[in-house]
Amino acid sequence: EETTRTMNRIGIFGLTGDPFTIAHRDICKQAMDNLDIDKLYIIPTVVDYHRGGKNRWLTDLQRVYCMEKMLLMLGDEYIGKYEIDTHELMLKSLCENDIMLFNEVIKPRRFIHTLLDFKSRIAGMNDVLEPPEILLIIGADELRIFHSWHRWDAVADNINFLVVVNGRDGEEIKIPVPVEIKFRNRIMTLGLSKDFLYNVSATAIRKWYRNAGLDKYLSDVKDGLLFIG
Repeated sequence: EETTRTMNRIGIFGLTGDPFTIAHRDICKQAMDNLDIDKLYIIPTVVDYHRGGKNRWLTDLQRVYCMEKMLLMLGDEYIGKYEIDTHELMLKSLCENDIMLFNEVIKPRRFIHTLLDFKSRIAGMNDVLEPPEILLIIGADELRIFHSWHRWDAVADNINFLVVVNGRDGEEIKIPVPVEIKFRNRIMTLGLSKDFLYNVSATAIRKWYRNAGLDKYLSDVKDGLLFIG
């Protein structure tokens, strides 16, 4: 007999997405296929996690465009199961013409702010008596440094489960001791469907299209070309 959950459950996948790759898309697919969630929220963030202050390759609009196009390639059966949450990007656009406001609101923004902001908004969108359970999806590389995130313990306190993507065949996920102590039995794993997807990184795509140019990349996304190397 199937049990009924008393609260709904949602997944959150926050990323820079510069650009969104087929590995990112497969993470979304596997999350929708294998996690017991009612909806997946993909959040293109304003936080530049990995680029060390370097300029972005894609504009915010282009990042969202690539996400939309590549997620649509999954097929009609996934429509409605995910949502690209652009609230943070809209917040950024409202502040861009005011340097003082930008420095006050956007520049110091970290993932904890993204998460708390999202939770306050989702509470008003969900017609349920209890708040939804939140599953935060991160990569194995991010797991290793999760306890160095800004206010990481507050992030942990505001999610129900940490879902770690294990995309490398046979790789053992090593959970840092502080994270293991904090989460205990609240860590799940999620595999990718094809190991080769992890060979396609955002950095590699930017290099591949260095000579062809950004327009060529966006054209290839529009035409549904997959960047498998």
